[in-house]
Amino acid sequence: MDGVDEIHRAMEIVCFHLNNQSKEYADVVIEPDVKGVEWTDFLKYKDLIREGEEAAESEIEKIRALLTSGFRRRLFQRARGVVLRLTQKESKREIPQSG
Repeated sequence: MDGVDEIHRAMEIVCFHLNNQSKEYADVVIEPDVKGVEWTDFLKYKDLIREGEEAAESEIEKIRALLTSGFRRRLFQRARGVVLRLTQKESKREIPQSG
């Protein structure tokens, strides 16, 4: 294994753990079956799109239930909270004075 392979493997491990962590906060997880397809397999894009559509279809009832259960309001409130935190952090930064 050369240095590039080691870096690639390290990135795969990091991405795996970040992906799993983000799933904990998801209301719906859509996971197409893409095992055995390399990320560089651009010629298989039609197959991958079809897999994605099938995976989304299998979760469509959960998605509909979320949309009718106040999900949009909760999503807006989450997004608003993130924006408020970001703007508060930005306003606390010292802006250097010129001159």
